[in-house]
Amino acid sequence: MQHLDSKTFEEIIYDNGEPCLVIFSRKTCHVCKDVVPVLEDKVTKRYCCYSLTHR
Repeated sequence: MQHLDSKTFEEIIYDNGEPCLVIFSRKTCHVCKDVVPVLEDKVTKRYCCYSLTHR
């Protein structure tokens, strides 16, 4: 999974129009820690997968 900042988010999502999954998560969130790996495993086979993590 590739980490995005606001600039790369704009480029990939709006300018390129790539079909992708963007995951918004927190490093300290216990649910995010469980869900993100499952999504990565299931979705990255079909879509580009990007992460925006709130610290």
